[in-house]
Amino acid sequence: MDAVRSVQLVALAFVVQSTLWLLSSALPPLDDVDEDATSWFLGEWCDGASKDVGVAVLRGLVQASDLSMVSDQHSLLDRVAVECRPFCDQAWAMLSTVTSSPASSWLSLPRLPDALVKVVHTWVHTFETTYDTMADPQGVLAQWRLKQNCGPSWKSVLQQDLNAAHVPLSTLWYRQRTHFMRHLPTAFNALYLDLTKQVCPACRLFPARPAVCLICGGVLCAASSCKSISPMSVSGACTLHAHKCGRGVGMFLLVLEGKVLLVSGKLAAYYGPSLYVDAHGEGFGESHSTVTFRGRPLFLQSHTRDALLRLWATQGIPLAIVQAQNMATHVVPNSHY
Repeated sequence: MDAVRSVQLVALAFVVQSTLWLLSSALPPLDDVDEDATSWFLGEWCDGASKDVGVAVLRGLVQASDLSMVSDQHSLLDRVAVECRPFCDQAWAMLSTVTSSPASSWLSLPRLPDALVKVVHTWVHTFETTYDTMADPQGVLAQWRLKQNCGPSWKSVLQQDLNAAHVPLSTLWYRQRTHFMRHLPTAFNALYLDLTKQVCPACRLFPARPAVCLICGGVLCAASSCKSISPMSVSGACTLHAHKCGRGVGMFLLVLEGKVLLVSGKLAAYYGPSLYVDAHGEGFGESHSTVTFRGRPLFLQSHTRDALLRLWATQGIPLAIVQAQNMATHVVPNSHY
């Protein structure tokens, strides 16, 4: 039962972390309310109580007396449920490999022992006062705060810390960041028609060599073709955009080349399968079209898109680049794109 209790406590910590994260930042958009996840959360964690009771329990758990910043408090509960269910399902799956008799349910939030509630409140208070209580005899924190322009409060820094801890585990963040790729048009013609309505945000022109960010959907000039980038620049537009959009990691559809480009820092590599192919399974673009007029019409290769989604979700892009560079006959120069 020690393993079961440990998993229950870790899941409780994730519920608290998810609630704090959602309260500390704008609520991520939810395509559709997952009533199944909400019902699961109320049944497993709140003894089947109503949404109002569930919200009150979460508020008491993180000591958030004012939820005025949340226009729809039920939406907070819906998002906590969406965040926690995949985490809990995975935790149970891992637990079943080490014990044959897992517990029948998670901890009941309305009936948490007072001692455990105090532990949670202490953890929340410790997190919120981390920098205020930190010993700083040399005044390093004060200098750092001035450099970061934090003002009199550490709130913005705490939010960054919370983002760094929670985002890699966040289902909502994953859905938000992959919304464009998950909703790519089936026909390439529809995608290209949409691209022709956009311009590069840097040079304000339609790119001569378009690249589509598969994370945000933005269109930019591939490589050094952007007129706003100096010919002496050591980094191409895709490399620079990846730093802004994905903390140095990105995926791009190179329209003329017909390839998917993976970027991690200065490293880059082409991803093997084409994202759009014709009826013969042949890709498109400069590197694929070997027969005149072949490659049209083009349709989305769903298994390639799903593989790219898995790369993003598992943070596997850097490794995929290294593997591609070791096997490829043509290596993409560092920062070229």
